[in-house]
Amino acid sequence: MEIAGALDWQNGSVHGTLSIASGGALTISGLGFNHELAEGGTVNNSGTVTWSEGYIFRSPTDVSATTCSFNNLAGGVFDITGNTSAYVNSKPWSFNNAGTVRKLSTGRTTITITAFTNTASTGLVEVAAGILQFGNFNQTAGTVWLEGGNLECTNLQIQGGVLKGTRSLVGNVTQTGGQIQPGSTIGTLTITGNLSQSDTGVLFAEIGGKTPGTQCDQLIINGTATLGGGVSGTFVNGYVPRLGDEFTVLRYASRTGTYNWTPFVAQVGRKMIPSSAATETKLVTGLETMNFTNWAEATGLTGLDVNLDADPDHDGMSNRLEYGLYLFPLVADNKKGPAPVVTGTPQRAQITYNRINDVQDLDIEVEVSSDLTNWLTIARSHHGAATTDVSGGSFSITENPFPNYTKVTVVDQSAISPSQVRRYLRVRVTDS
Repeated sequence: MEIAGALDWQNGSVHGTLSIASGGALTISGLGFNHELAEGGTVNNSGTVTWSEGYIFRSPTDVSATTCSFNNLAGGVFDITGNTSAYVNSKPWSFNNAGTVRKLSTGRTTITITAFTNTASTGLVEVAAGILQFGNFNQTAGTVWLEGGNLECTNLQIQGGVLKGTRSLVGNVTQTGGQIQPGSTIGTLTITGNLSQSDTGVLFAEIGGKTPGTQCDQLIINGTATLGGGVSGTFVNGYVPRLGDEFTVLRYASRTGTYNWTPFVAQVGRKMIPSSAATETKLVTGLETMNFTNWAEATGLTGLDVNLDADPDHDGMSNRLEYGLYLFPLVADNKKGPAPVVTGTPQRAQITYNRINDVQDLDIEVEVSSDLTNWLTIARSHHGAATTDVSGGSFSITENPFPNYTKVTVVDQSAISPSQVRRYLRVRVTDS
């Protein structure tokens, strides 16, 4: 049977196939348990279905083992305008969506069937109001958009497509593909449950400033986040971050795993480096190519200040030092530079400093002297490589990596004693 005009389904069962043609309309109305899919009954919708009231169900007395299905085809629209339910007892039936499903009513609609699946790139589930509740929801393609309402489900399986919006999802999410995109433009999406992400799942964030939820996207997980995929995104509204700028794109109650790095769209020479802590993951702005020219642009230097020997913040440290030691040339931060100290028992001389990562045009060396005139190189990093000992074992080196820089500690292995000749340590940055 095919509907080319309009039909109001108030009661009865669908046996065989009911098709709604493009331009046709089916209204599902009438209170009670009075809309049954039976013995392999199938509805194929290419027009518009409006579900205003009544239950859609499959009877437990149905003796057929054939799966019943409701197929919302590409171009089909399924509007939920009432607070209703669709459910299954012991026999399977499924809803396959390649069109548009819209939750428009302000109350709760419950769909606890065998499986609800977004099956094509054209498939859209738009929760514009109220609460849309599922048992199991599978998405192989298409979009779930929490625009003005919330979604509840026992388990949402994202194998492809997009989950986006600014509202809440109550339930556990398993992401083996596709993207989670907080916001419709920029906003916050909340999952009250756990997120389990494989290495093919992606969190996609739009960044137009540092404030989460209003200037950059944020995903909040009120449970455990198991991370294993990538984090990607794009800069919006003409925003270009400075080197070292941080953006909190993900918060969670607890975490296992880490994100991999995925390039940003229109990244303007930047790369975003994921940095995961106990309850949040930040993106830290780095550079695709680390050299002085790019560093100067990314830190805001202009004009005559774009010079290795300049000192625009007048803190006594040239741009060469600020660049090599991952300091910032427009902020007087000379107190953050290297400073030798005496530490440990027995006491030993030690110097700690930050070494910029991936640099292509600098060498950074640690030198020792007994008279402040003659200096001997004891450790060296060439073009951002790991710091190596060139003292023959007289000094130990420890490196602790961070986004954009590595914290380096060099310790004299000879303990300080009253008879020891004075020893001085310094860090030297040279062009190469």
